[in-house]
Amino acid sequence: MSSKPNLRRHGSNACEGAIRELKKGTGREMLRSGAPKRIWDDCREREALIRSHTAHDIYGLNGQVPETIVSGETADISPHALFAWYEWVIYRDTSVPYPDNKMDIGRDLGPTIDIGPAMMRKILKSKGEVVYHSTVQSLTKDEWAEPDFKKSTPRVQQKSTKGSGGLIQY
Repeated sequence: MSSKPNLRRHGSNACEGAIRELKKGTGREMLRSGAPKRIWDDCREREALIRSHTAHDIYGLNGQVPETIVSGETADISPHALFAWYEWVIYRDTSVPYPDNKMDIGRDLGPTIDIGPAMMRKILKSKGEVVYHSTVQSLTKDEWAEPDFKKSTPRVQQKSTKGSGGLIQY
């Protein structure tokens, strides 16, 4: 007898369990952040990437990370751990002409896949559109304390959720 599990009998249960955990993680992040419903798929993509880049108690993986087994290279979790889901960030807006301020605020939706350099991020702008930028940073405590910033965050939140089906509520 082999000590390996029968994949026909146990394989579907493992897949169902992984999908269940993925859905739970997505739901937790959407509720914690107060993100609009229309970006649930970005949250699910981020959760799936985090799960594929971290180790789990799954017999067939032998303590390895799923991404490492599939690609043969060591998985790098740093792009996924850089920012929290739907975190306020400052990014450099290259479409703004010279004399104006090129820094703008938005919400981080996670790293991009196959677009630009390794640390490229998806950013939700104030008007609800998604843009891709590599010059992104978290807000400092001093920036949070600025009155101008406090006035602009509700404006960004309101515009980005307008027409999006509202916020996730349970």
